[in-house]
Amino acid sequence: MSTAVPRERAASFAELGHSVVAVEPTDELRIPAMARHPSSSIEWLDDALPDLNSLLARAETFDLVMLSAVWMHLDASQRRHAMPRVASLIRTGGMMIMSLRHGPVPQGRRMFEVSADETIESNHCAFVTSPQTHYGAYAGPMRSDIDEVATMCGLDCTMNVILDTKEAGFVENDWIGRGLTIGDTVRVNVALPDPRCVMTTLAQDELPKDNDILRTLTRHNRIQVGTDGQFPCAGVYAVIEVPGTVQTGDRVTVA
Repeated sequence: MSTAVPRERAASFAELGHSVVAVEPTDELRIPAMARHPSSSIEWLDDALPDLNSLLARAETFDLVMLSAVWMHLDASQRRHAMPRVASLIRTGGMMIMSLRHGPVPQGRRMFEVSADETIESNHCAFVTSPQTHYGAYAGPMRSDIDEVATMCGLDCTMNVILDTKEAGFVENDWIGRGLTIGDTVRVNVALPDPRCVMTTLAQDELPKDNDILRTLTRHNRIQVGTDGQFPCAGVYAVIEVPGTVQTGDRVTVA
C-alpha cells in the first residue's frame, strides 16, 4: 500500500510493509526523523499545508492519506484551499484519515474550532475522522482501560469509541496485527497501539488539569509503538477494511 503520512507515523507504516511519503515542513523535526528511521520504504518531503506544492507536483496518488492533529491549525480559508488539494492525492478506493484536536490551545500555537461534520461536508471523498486526540481510522480505549485508569486516578474518563471487554487491563495490546469485526459487516485491521500525549492531562470542561492521567499510563502501559519507541498507550490504531455502520450494542469479535 502507498501512503502519505505525517512524520511521526512514517516508520510505523513502513514497518508494516507499506511504501511511505512522509511530509514535514520543519527541518528541526524532519532531519532528526530521517536519521532515526533510515528506511528505503520512506521518502521524506519538505512540504506543508495548505498548498502542498511539492507533493502535488509529483502527480502521485495514494491508498491512504493521513493528517494527524494539523487540520485545526488552518483557518477557514486555508481549509477551503487545502481540502481539494488533499483529496486529489487519494486514489480510487483509497482513504483519508484525519484527527481533529479539541480543547485548550497549546501555548504559542494558533488553533481553530473545526467540527467533524464541517470537515466531512467540505469534501465528497469518503474518509473517517477521529474527533479526539487519537490517531487513525478507528481509535479508542477499551472499557477495561477506562475502568483501570479511572480507578487509579479517581476520574471518570470518557472517549468517543469504547469496547466493553470481559477481560481487565489493556487487552487491546494483544490485538496488534489482528482483525476486528464489529456488528454484522464492519471490519478493521489493528495496526498500532494508540500513543497518548500531554493533551490528555489538560483541563476539559468541568474536569481540572491532572498530570496523573499520563503518569498512570506511563507506569502501567508504556509499550513499543512500531519503531518509534515506547509510549504510554490506551486504545488501538486501526485501518478500516470493510466500512459500515457501528451501533451501540454491536458484538465485536477478534480474528
